[in-house]
Amino acid sequence: MGNTGPRIPSWCCAVKLHGGYRLNQAMNINQTKFSVLTKDSVTVAVDAVVYYRIYNPVVAITNVEDADRSTRLLAATTLRNVLGTRNLAEILSERESISTSMQVGCLLSLFRSLPLVLSSLRVDLGRFFGQLHYSSRI
Repeated sequence: MGNTGPRIPSWCCAVKLHGGYRLNQAMNINQTKFSVLTKDSVTVAVDAVVYYRIYNPVVAITNVEDADRSTRLLAATTLRNVLGTRNLAEILSERESISTSMQVGCLLSLFRSLPLVLSSLRVDLGRFFGQLHYSSRI
């Protein structure tokens, strides 16, 4: 490197590019409504809100390109996996247990790789689309 000495790599300035992360600040992700196919082949529109906080912003910047986007995709994927293994009747009757099982089970184990703490998770089922009738051609 010559006489210039050690330098700080340019990727360390990513904190300023992303707007920075504040320590222990609660953040939320409002998932837009997306459709999930249940076990009994009914499409359900789901709206989810995930509240989390970043406890180590340096690790959030260096290990993951975009911690917010990663958390959003992780929550959506986990929610689809959990709801895809249940019938519509189970989903409608067990809303609180679905939220609790996601918070305790799947998400917390996956969040250990990210520097995040999951504060809470709220799942709302907006509407469901049953297969009302099929139009047959003559």
